[in-house]
Amino acid sequence: MEHTMKRVLITGGSGFLGRSTLLPLLKRDYEIHIVTTRKFHHPEKNIIIHHANLLESTSHIPLIEKIRPTHLLHAAWYAENGKFWDAIENVYWLASTISLIDAFYAKGGERLLGIGTCAEYDWSDGLCIEGKTQEIPSSLYGKVKKSTYECLHALNESYKKSFAWARIFFPYGAYEAEKRLVPYVITNLLRGQEAACTHGNQIRDFIHVDDIGEGLAEMLDSKVDGPINMGSGKAVTIREIVNCVALALKKEHLIKFGSISEPLYSPKKIVADVTRLHSEVGWSAKLSLDEGIARTIRWWQEIDLKNEKVI
Repeated sequence: MEHTMKRVLITGGSGFLGRSTLLPLLKRDYEIHIVTTRKFHHPEKNIIIHHANLLESTSHIPLIEKIRPTHLLHAAWYAENGKFWDAIENVYWLASTISLIDAFYAKGGERLLGIGTCAEYDWSDGLCIEGKTQEIPSSLYGKVKKSTYECLHALNESYKKSFAWARIFFPYGAYEAEKRLVPYVITNLLRGQEAACTHGNQIRDFIHVDDIGEGLAEMLDSKVDGPINMGSGKAVTIREIVNCVALALKKEHLIKFGSISEPLYSPKKIVADVTRLHSEVGWSAKLSLDEGIARTIRWWQEIDLKNEKVI
């Protein structure tokens, strides 16, 4: 990159994944601009907040004109827990994303990092490898994310810019929606309530959101192109991660495995092959499961003391 000033626009910068990139990008000397519809404040002077609704395409050009970002990290998407898998809002975000990125490239933007998902893959293979595992999504969310990547790839080819696509696996950590697995178990146990779980033998690739933030910052700062898996590369059962929470809180008796049915489509194994992440980006997840869970528990304990809520 020839620019001495690296100026990044982060969509969804106040959200679960987006905010995890703020401090890592500050450490890499980026001037950071966040666009959000939420009330959001950050004490760092080099983090500038803009309020706009990205689903309104008329907001894209003036926003890009004002900021003139050299880099764009696109993390904004519809993510309401339990509803996003088959929500029509996925289609709205596809249209908005194309309009936004077209404006970004047209005004001189240099590098785009989009946020994809492991749901773009055919999960029947178990191990997901970029360029090898079939991309046959089963959900509308996965299908639209896959279509988004294909559209942005075509747009990037037209503009001859730099474009990477991070396929996120199973994140957990601070600011995650309370009804998702890890916060559900933590908050129930902190309140002395039982945590109803499936049998827990499903194998997944969990990665702490702090690791994701560091990894995305490293990926944005690199020249790597195309889809890259963002996971730990380690296979962990649901039972293991739930027991890790219970042991840390000394409340194993409140875990009720097998008390709820497994979802209709719940593959036995979904794990990331992280060869590209290691060899081409030069980065790997650092936090162990024990460390990640301990960090997440401390955050929820602080939230509980402040009597705050997470959407």
